[in-house]
Amino acid sequence: MIKKPQITKDVIRKALLQEFETFLYKNKIHFEKEVMYKKLFDTKRQFRADYVLYKINNGVINNSLITVEINGGQFINGRHTRGGKGYETDLQKINLAQRNDYKVFQYTYEMLQRREYIEDFNQII
Repeated sequence: MIKKPQITKDVIRKALLQEFETFLYKNKIHFEKEVMYKKLFDTKRQFRADYVLYKINNGVINNSLITVEINGGQFINGRHTRGGKGYETDLQKINLAQRNDYKVFQYTYEMLQRREYIEDFNQII
């Protein structure tokens, strides 16, 4: 019997991120991935944003002060949701971005699969 190839969670997650990035590209939202916070504002913390978004108007990139965090593990007691130090550090990271005038959007992979970002970004672009 021929075994069907299994699609791993990593393959699905990569596909969901690619779909998200394609949406951003098609809507002329420039993005950078894995951006250190100290590149965005003055901080000594080693935090990193999953995505930083910029809107392009007439060929000019505008600094729109938006970060996006993709959180996984919410259904398996992952570090983003089980409390303790990992969760607390995530909250500190979000608060630091907000204190520096950034809007922070957070999504799980399940939310990416449902394309919940479309409504959010259609309202701000």
